[in-house]
Amino acid sequence: MFETYNTPNKEVMAVSGMQSTQGSLRKGAGRQEVGEDTQFIDKGVTVEQTEKLLGRMIKEGWLERSQAGYYTLAPRALMELRSWLVETYNEDDPDEWQKIKFCEACKEILTVGQRCSRGDCLVRLHNICETAYWNSRPAKKCPKCHTAWGGNRYVGEKVITTTEDYLRGKRRSGVGSKRAREEPEEVEEEAVQPQRIQKSGRAPELVQAEESEEEADAGDEQEEDEEDEEEERRPVQEGKNASRFVQDEASGSDEQEEEEEEEDG
Repeated sequence: MFETYNTPNKEVMAVSGMQSTQGSLRKGAGRQEVGEDTQFIDKGVTVEQTEKLLGRMIKEGWLERSQAGYYTLAPRALMELRSWLVETYNEDDPDEWQKIKFCEACKEILTVGQRCSRGDCLVRLHNICETAYWNSRPAKKCPKCHTAWGGNRYVGEKVITTTEDYLRGKRRSGVGSKRAREEPEEVEEEAVQPQRIQKSGRAPELVQAEESEEEADAGDEQEEDEEDEEEERRPVQEGKNASRFVQDEASGSDEQEEEEEEEDG
């Protein structure tokens, strides 16, 4: 974290999930330690043990894991290990590039933030300190070399995640995952026709023609049923009409007789 992935050109100071479990970090020193009665050999740890250890260190507040999957030291580790980190990694000359960097604003250890646009300048700023720091100054220039502060040179995982190679890989993996999600749906749709052929033993065109004939036959049967019902209703209606005619005739005869009687009278 502070040696392999921390150079003057790339101040990453973080390891990805894949890097944290690779063999060179897990295999151990291979050295033997001999005690009074026992001999110990440093064999390293397995991938499963490494993942469990990382999870426990995150839970206890020693490490943080970003959305991009990079592990960095958490604030607790930076505060409690501050003296040890400086003594272990930094040189005595303050004008030389140092592995452990400090924020120009708050003076605390910096592992994620921005750096001066000049590669040989040692000024660094936390992202959370940047706004307040520049608001207190007349111009957005480096306080040491007076170079205009571009804000596009990073410390931390952004050294990797903002490169064109990384973004191209993400786009490629994104297209691949999208195709993987779409292909099963297309295969499922294409599998519908073979299933119909397997069940019927015939081609889809024949099956469709038979289905159309069945639908036509069903329509004809429905029309015949409606005609039968109409035939059944017709005698009843005719009987009603006949009764109504007889009643009208009888009424007409009675009226005629009454008129004749009146004339005779």
